[in-house]
Amino acid sequence: VVFANSTLAPSEAARFAVLSTVGGIAAFATTTVPLVFLPQARAGDEGALRVALAAAGLLGAAAVVPLIVAPELFVTLVFGDRYASLAGLAAPYMVAMALLGIARVLAANAAATGVPGVVAGVGAAAALQLGLLFALGDSAAGVAYATLASTAALTLGLAVAEGLRLRRSMALPTAAPPPEETVEAPAVAPPAEAPPAPLSPPPAESPPEPPAAPEPEPPPAVEPGQAPESSPEPRSRTPLTLAALVVAGIGLRLLADRSLW
Repeated sequence: VVFANSTLAPSEAARFAVLSTVGGIAAFATTTVPLVFLPQARAGDEGALRVALAAAGLLGAAAVVPLIVAPELFVTLVFGDRYASLAGLAAPYMVAMALLGIARVLAANAAATGVPGVVAGVGAAAALQLGLLFALGDSAAGVAYATLASTAALTLGLAVAEGLRLRRSMALPTAAPPPEETVEAPAVAPPAEAPPAPLSPPPAESPPEPPAAPEPEPPPAVEPGQAPESSPEPRSRTPLTLAALVVAGIGLRLLADRSLW
């Protein structure tokens, strides 16, 4: 969106604004699916992934089907006859946003299960999209198809990573149960003669006394008005990451001389 807003001509930027608004139906419809799914994935619920993928897929399909059946009617009713020529681009861009919803579920599952290389894969998809934008992004159609290609590559890569993870987990050897041991009954020995009773029992020895436990050291004295010392907690990098994202977002907004949609 930022690339199209900054580089396209005003007429083409307006056309892509229509596509972006249409694609937002699928993009925002699947936003909460990975957020609800992530705690279940961290808890190890394998069935939650299938439910989340089904939910994201159904929401995306519900947004794509009307644009496949009657794209011109949909675009004309929502945006008017001026943008009827975008009917052929509405469905591909909606498919791209639907794939993005599925990719977010796969990325959340990869992060929860510890799949290596997730960040690198997402970065590679972003680099692919940027390269395609520079190569094809001179029109609204070029931006739409560049977005479709990058989201398809991202979804495919995450799906392959998930398939490899499942294959590794199924290939792990399971511990075989120990063999059952047969216990033989002991042979019955003939009764032995009782030994003669001693004339007088030996004197019982008193057990040794246990050593005295050391006295616990008293805690260090705390002066009035002074808080007790505690071990420092590790600092979290989450606030710094969020602050960096906010600064980056503000910088991108300032670079664009037109409003964002």
